[in-house]
Amino acid sequence: MRDNVMYYLLVIVILVLLSAVVFQLYFFSNLLNKQSSVNLQNSNTLLWLKSTNSSFIFITASGSASAMPDFATVFVNVQAYGSNPAAATNNMSFALHDLNASVLKYINANLSNIRTTSFNIYNRSNFYNQNTSIKKPYVAQESLSIKVPNIDNISNILGAISGVNGTSVTNVMENLSSAQISSLRANALSAAMQNATSQAAILSQNKTLIIRNITVDYYHFYPFSLPSQAFMTSSDKAAQQTPSFFIGNDTITQSITVTFSFAK
Repeated sequence: MRDNVMYYLLVIVILVLLSAVVFQLYFFSNLLNKQSSVNLQNSNTLLWLKSTNSSFIFITASGSASAMPDFATVFVNVQAYGSNPAAATNNMSFALHDLNASVLKYINANLSNIRTTSFNIYNRSNFYNQNTSIKKPYVAQESLSIKVPNIDNISNILGAISGVNGTSVTNVMENLSSAQISSLRANALSAAMQNATSQAAILSQNKTLIIRNITVDYYHFYPFSLPSQAFMTSSDKAAQQTPSFFIGNDTITQSITVTFSFAK
């Protein structure tokens, strides 16, 4: 009799333990299903996977497009001397007049393409701690940016600037127009999409692909800089000739991530 009681107690303990295991499995299964469901609901791209017999591929690809910039910006420094600030400023105004006249035809006769970026007057005797016997101790300086609408005129305008006394070219920057940037970005995106589709076709073994989502990750702009060592100043009369500048292409690169689906 006692053995029977012990046997029944052992059976009851085993059943309780099995029930606990089954409950835990059921609980965690529901939890995982809920988490999976939430993730899918938060992603419109993957929601269709719950009810279809499809496979999906995530592809990250990039594409590039290049073009020669439409225009350029030339940075110029104008400097003049005088016995007093007014005289230095007056002498600089003559240099500015000659500069404007020399570049006018290369900026479509539009002086609004010339902008002052900085202006300064100082006494070089004090600045360099020199004696006061300098006849023209005051220096007037003005820095300008000149937009050249047609980049093909860069060599000509630099040659013209070099012929103006008291001027020097400090930098040249080529620039893409807004229309060019928009066009290059569109072409780069198209190239990236073609690359992504080609990769997906290989991975899916050339099955019919359906685009589910496209995300633009980033775009990079790679300008081509002109060499600063080629710039000239008007103090070198032998250099007052048309320089040769070789303009390179600017490149825009786009990166995208594409989600494709295909039938299994």
